[in-house]
Amino acid sequence: MPQESKHQKGPRLFPPATTLACFFLLTATLICIYVIPSFRSMFEEIEKPLPLLTSLLMKIPNFAWWVTGLIGVMFIVFKNRKLLPITSFTIDIIAITLTAIFIFILSYALFIPLIAISKIVE
Repeated sequence: MPQESKHQKGPRLFPPATTLACFFLLTATLICIYVIPSFRSMFEEIEKPLPLLTSLLMKIPNFAWWVTGLIGVMFIVFKNRKLLPITSFTIDIIAITLTAIFIFILSYALFIPLIAISKIVE
């Protein structure tokens, strides 16, 4: 009869990929909630025309970012209960990839107008 270890590991709350996907999604949501309004006020002070992507991002209300982030995190967390582990892992990887792409597009949409405006000011 094998002896049980005194320091037995319990089950993990969430798999590492799920935790990483939630972290990426929460980070992107918080960036949208707190950074976009400050950029919005900065662009309003400058009164220059913005690129289409930037102006579309500026029109999205903060409430929409809250709802999108909450629904995304809830889906990522609760999918583990109903799906096979490999399917759940695949969804986590897709969520991480899409969030990274979104952050890249967001940074492009916010910082390219700043670079153009800084060249005009000089």
